[in-house]
Amino acid sequence: MSTSDLYRRTATEVVGLLQRGEVTPLELIDVAADRIAATDGAINAMPTLCLERARDHAKRLMASGERTLLGGLPIAVKDLNEVEGVRCTHGSPIFADHIPARSDLMVEALEARGAIVVGKRVGFGKEIAGFTDRRGTRWKLSALPLGGYVQFKGDAHAEYMQWPRTWIGSSTRGALSPRGRRALLRC
Repeated sequence: MSTSDLYRRTATEVVGLLQRGEVTPLELIDVAADRIAATDGAINAMPTLCLERARDHAKRLMASGERTLLGGLPIAVKDLNEVEGVRCTHGSPIFADHIPARSDLMVEALEARGAIVVGKRVGFGKEIAGFTDRRGTRWKLSALPLGGYVQFKGDAHAEYMQWPRTWIGSSTRGALSPRGRRALLRC
């Protein structure tokens, strides 16, 4: 199977391909890495990548032979979600060097079900003022300090949102009913 168009597929389609063995988690990580490299320079939506961690996770998942709900689907989590061993700024320069020793509950639950975190994403409204730190991360004071990504007319991020298709953020807690949160944790 050609991997060149996989970034255009939905998460459901990709999970189906994974479960049928038509693509591997390692191939999908490479697709995600290529797509991020091709599009992120102009928008800096993925300030922290953890591709080696993702590849290690994929290798362990593939070696185990375990069939999981998500089967090795690459995802990006919001920079508010802690991922073990991956820089987490919580959207503030105060935490620029914070490396959590443990992933938060949502990340642990997703990874236990076969999700593979490839990086941390950010997303806010239009910038009023800001600066770029020594790592190249853009810190913004936004017109609407939103917790999740909102697409504004003419926003360059719209094209980039094609891959990874699965964006996980802190709004999941408020957006899901208690029944929905329990279902996520039971999957």
